[in-house]
Amino acid sequence: LSELSPDLLKHNELPELWSADEISVQDLYDYFAGRHVVNIPKEGYEEPLTIPKCEPEEVDAAVAQSVERGIVWLTSGPASILNEAVPPGVLSPSASLRPPPAPISVQEFMEAEIPGAWRDRKTNALALATALSNKRGVTLPWHTVKTAISGAIQANWLKLSEESADWPCEFAGAQNVLLEIPKNLKERKKEGRGKTGVLVAEADLEAHGIQDLADQIPDITAAAVGTGLKFNIRIEFGGEMPPDPEAVAKMNELLAVVDSALKLK
Repeated sequence: LSELSPDLLKHNELPELWSADEISVQDLYDYFAGRHVVNIPKEGYEEPLTIPKCEPEEVDAAVAQSVERGIVWLTSGPASILNEAVPPGVLSPSASLRPPPAPISVQEFMEAEIPGAWRDRKTNALALATALSNKRGVTLPWHTVKTAISGAIQANWLKLSEESADWPCEFAGAQNVLLEIPKNLKERKKEGRGKTGVLVAEADLEAHGIQDLADQIPDITAAAVGTGLKFNIRIEFGGEMPPDPEAVAKMNELLAVVDSALKLK
């Protein structure tokens, strides 16, 4: 090797090194010290191969690049870094390396999952990051938390409070990003039920369920003669990450055929 490629540090590239989900930078120094031998499967036999030697400075450079590119997640003391430059002094032999953490789902932000982060249905980005890190048992990189919060805001699971600082932001400003739970459709229906006596039936339907409901519309309408009947439609599109903008545009084009008010936003 003339130089150590950051891509070589991927979890699936060196399975014999990544036998555990966490290794140290010192483990990499030892692996590339020029003394490590691996057996390469051949047709009916194995051929020993000595891993070429790389100086610690080369290893450090490859680790720093792989962390900045999101290939490897680095933790060292209170630092937890992914998809950003490694600050001077953080990369040391005792620093730990892991594969990138699993994405954070929007449900993990909810009060039922991390009640300590919420007060009166309000929280802030720092509280969410701290509570999720405590729950997972390791300090999560800010990039992972920030990406998930942005997705939750776009999907309308969270909203910025009027008093909130600008979003997105760096970790230093996370405490000033104030978040709350939007008043969702279910709560609006409950409020209306108490005032008007309206009964509500709710369910999360897959596409085939919508088709089944459409088949029953004539009978439902007949059964409701003389009483108010209204259908409220809520369409959720996306998941742990925001959907592709082109897919959103295509969906909105299709929904507009039904009603111009049906628009993902």
